[in-house]
Amino acid sequence: MDPVYLIIGVVVVLLVVIGFLFWKRGESDDTVAVARRPKSRISGLGASLRSAWGSGVGRGDWDSIEEVLLSADVGVAATTDVVESVRKQNPETYETAIELLGKGLKSQFEVADRSLNLDGNPAVILVVGVNGAGKTT
Repeated sequence: MDPVYLIIGVVVVLLVVIGFLFWKRGESDDTVAVARRPKSRISGLGASLRSAWGSGVGRGDWDSIEEVLLSADVGVAATTDVVESVRKQNPETYETAIELLGKGLKSQFEVADRSLNLDGNPAVILVVGVNGAGKTT
């Protein structure tokens, strides 16, 4: 799997998780059900994860989570590894599952060889990503 796609997918997921944590910190009541949270606050991957998990973490939700991560271009191998790792830890709440998912995706950085080998002359670097992912930077 190309490390660029893995990095882009992980960055997107981490941004969603960070946004969720800041949003959650602003709530005064920690017992608010996920289904009652405003849907306009988090969109994209975060909304997809929230929709897949609903108000809790159930046994049948893992296939939906895999679909969400695959649609975010996390990659088949990384998605399978991360989802299996989180599933084995058996999180009971949505917040715990999101935290474990973020940690699992971060751990994927340690696995991939991210060295830049520019053997050709001239060397060509192709940067691919969705809009707003930071390709220009």
